[in-house]
Amino acid sequence: MCAAATFENRALYVHIPFCQGICAYCDFTRVRYHAGLADQYLTQLARELEERVPCKGMETVYIGGGTPTALSLDQLRRLLDLLQPYLQGAAEVTIEANPEAISTELIE
Repeated sequence: MCAAATFENRALYVHIPFCQGICAYCDFTRVRYHAGLADQYLTQLARELEERVPCKGMETVYIGGGTPTALSLDQLRRLLDLLQPYLQGAAEVTIEANPEAISTELIE
């Protein structure tokens, strides 16, 4: 179930605060990746999406961080499953990634 509120702006930013390492230059909210903490975060994110974001598809969805691709493959699939109702008809979907840690498996 999704929120009943309506948005004028149909853009969604999802912050994933996990990184494999912490860069000194980064000012964004981030923590070193921990599987259990990431699972808890995704559970809370699902709750917040239901409560605050209307069901209608977004024009753009940006998944940033941190480094969202620091999540495990299962957690990344879970995240994309959570976002599926908001991706319908989106003109642009972007996810930040560390080019040093990207793999063919992760891209697929």
